[in-house]
Amino acid sequence: MLAALAIVAIAACGAPPNPEIHAAQGAIDAARAAGASIYAPEEYAAAMTALERSRHAVSGRDYRQALNHALDAHERAQEAARMAADQRAVVRSEAEHALATVEATIRQLDATLRAAPAARTGSDILERARLTLHAAEEAVQESRSAVVSENYLTARDATRGLTEQLREAIAQLDAAIAKQPPVRP
Repeated sequence: MLAALAIVAIAACGAPPNPEIHAAQGAIDAARAAGASIYAPEEYAAAMTALERSRHAVSGRDYRQALNHALDAHERAQEAARMAADQRAVVRSEAEHALATVEATIRQLDATLRAAPAARTGSDILERARLTLHAAEEAVQESRSAVVSENYLTARDATRGLTEQLREAIAQLDAAIAKQPPVRP
């Protein structure tokens, strides 16, 4: 289809390629709506640059070059939209997996905290573990809200590094508990 448009437009090189420029702008708008500025920023920027070059060529009355840039912008915008859809699905999957992993590790830390004998486990270790647990629970709430609003990058980033922090808190608690002599009846 683009080739047919190009042939028709080249035959009419005496006029600006306004239909192709409008089509490119429409494709860019559709790519933006698909999240290309977030999930495929390089290709989206390339489409925007090609459209700007097309408009610049029109102002210089180089309609053949304007047509080439407009067609390039259209093609790049469509590719950006495809890439954005693919990348968005990947990030969504990553966010959901990270959220599930953090939630499971939160449950594990909570269980470890409940099992830790307060009198025999250092209060500073218990307090750090509780603070870590509280911060992780807040991050999970933020991540869930971001998933609901389909902001998957924020959702993924909200849980980044939390599993490791939670596991470290669990390890510290386990080590503190293991150091204590057993209670004798």
